Amino acid sequence: MLDINKSAMLREARCEANSKEPFKQIGLFFLVFGIGMTIQSVLLVPAVIAWAVREIVLSNGVYNFDASAVMNNLPPWITLLMLFLKGIDIAAVMFYCLKKERRSLRSMGFVREGWLKKYALGYLTGAVMIAAALGISVAFGGTKLSVSAFSTETAVMIALFFVGYIVQGMSEEVMLRSYLLPSFACSLNRKNAAAISLGVSSLIFAALHLGNPGMTPLAFINLLLSGVFFALLVLRTDNIWGAAGAHASWNFFQGHIFGVQVSGIESQTSVLVAKTTEKSLINGGSFGLEGGLAVTAVLLAATALLLFLPKKANNE
Repeated sequence: MLDINKSAMLREARCEANSKEPFKQIGLFFLVFGIGMTIQSVLLVPAVIAWAVREIVLSNGVYNFDASAVMNNLPPWITLLMLFLKGIDIAAVMFYCLKKERRSLRSMGFVREGWLKKYALGYLTGAVMIAAALGISVAFGGTKLSVSAFSTETAVMIALFFVGYIVQGMSEEVMLRSYLLPSFACSLNRKNAAAISLGVSSLIFAALHLGNPGMTPLAFINLLLSGVFFALLVLRTDNIWGAAGAHASWNFFQGHIFGVQVSGIESQTSVLVAKTTEKSLINGGSFGLEGGLAVTAVLLAATALLLFLPKKANNE
């Protein structure tokens, strides 16, 4: 079984700069996260206002600004802007960890050797996992696939979303797994610190999605499981590249290849379109695959592999 306490990332992160109280460390995490989100909001607000004014004019002043409806009807260019602005989170975390906590890039999982291969393998892993969940949903969950109307503009938008999710996937992994997971473990200074930090960082990861449209208890559990999976992938491989790749492809393939809601948010640009003929526990209903048992099964199987599959000698 995988021993997460032997992680080279965690060993590297154990330094005097990280010896803070656990609750203070959580507070610092939300401070860094809040600063990043504030900057993103300031940059995003003018674009959203311009779009909202246009919608009001076109609808003769009767546009419905229900929060859930707005999230699922944002034009693709605003969604793209939101994804690329996630790069600010990466910058905020890098600045804090390198300058304030004086941590090394190695303790954040940024390993130079074979990084592109590690990222590509992670990307393939995420794509296979979400494809497996979709396959289960098509077979047993009342989901049907069709090909969407395609054009040159659609192809360009999908290519941009491919890059955008690389930024978004990396930002969440850097925030939760490069920064919080090792730093919180160091602040605990106890034998089972790694396991506790893995649980806390995964819980926070799921909680950050609570405001998404269509959230259900099962969706929250699946998000928690996905946080555990990504954390274990980081600790098993001792790098951030694989998890960042898996996270990016999980979201990109879900939304823009298969046309499934990404954590409750619908995609308007995709190669295929997944439609549920009935809402069920398997397909996740309005939240998308992440709210269903198909994803639960895939995440549990993938997590079990990370825990129990023997590691190669040169990786230990």
